Amino acid sequence: MVATVLLPAEFSNHTLGLLGRMNSDPTDDLMTQSGKVISSANATLGEIFTFGARWNISKMSSLFTYDSQYLLDSYFFPSSHDSAFVPAYSLHAKPDDPLVADMLSMCLGEGAQFCIHDTLISRSLAVGNATLRAHQHYQALMEALQPVVSCGWLPTPRNGRKNGTHYLQGKTLGFTCNEGYILYKSTERTCLEEGMWTGEQPYCISDDKVGFILGAFGSLSALVAMGLTLKLHNRKQARERKVESLEMVTQAQT
Repeated sequence: MVATVLLPAEFSNHTLGLLGRMNSDPTDDLMTQSGKVISSANATLGEIFTFGARWNISKMSSLFTYDSQYLLDSYFFPSSHDSAFVPAYSLHAKPDDPLVADMLSMCLGEGAQFCIHDTLISRSLAVGNATLRAHQHYQALMEALQPVVSCGWLPTPRNGRKNGTHYLQGKTLGFTCNEGYILYKSTERTCLEEGMWTGEQPYCISDDKVGFILGAFGSLSALVAMGLTLKLHNRKQARERKVESLEMVTQAQT
């Protein structure tokens, strides 16, 4: 009683009939073969049924393959559409109907109206329950197909751990290092709405390497400081020699 059709994105705006235009615009889904659009917001159930019936195709143009005798007997040989058939658009539960109590306790939440209708029309709680589950599955599928923002995969730092496996908008990953290692850069990174991660990729350095780096940094700092001192000293001596030279020139002129 329910069919879900998934098509590649290139089919957008290239479908007609029961699939609509497949362009995320429900206002033009009910387009007749003549190109007239029926307002889906104001269409009655009868108009929607008539719309679907007019898109009935012949068996010669069907793309289905009936590869068993059961399918041939059930779907191919019977007529595709009975023009005299009129569906029951609405049914009212009778208070004395023994099916009503169990039906109302089962048909709850979103999709309850479809569950009630199919239970009453088929006189089967199993059919109503199947309708309800199909509707819930459809809603979950539509939610899952909503576009999401992903910031992309982040690697686990060597000799460390990554806490979290979700890379979508709003998710935060934490990073730690194994014992004997120190973490540098960002301990946490959050996926932003723009599809970018906050912070910088972390890495883990062992304790002995940290000491070596700090020692090397200290030695380098000492060499830089010594170089600056010698340079300043040389500049000072040059200025003093220049002043002495000017004084000697002045005395000679005198």
